[in-house]
Amino acid sequence: MIKQIQKEQNEVEMEVEKAMRGELAPKKRKEDENKESRIQNVIADRGNRSTIDFLRGIVHNLSL
Repeated sequence: MIKQIQKEQNEVEMEVEKAMRGELAPKKRKEDENKESRIQNVIADRGNRSTIDFLRGIVHNLSL
């Protein structure tokens, strides 16, 4: 679970660096858009989940 979160963090940091250099963001694939939408749903439902269930929901969607 932690390794998957670290992998996602590294990818986000690389994207931030690209944006800071002025590179255009690549067009998102439909799969990535769906994944982002599912993660946003988990985040929006944070108040109804325990911490461990919240983290499991995030990791599950990152590993799909």
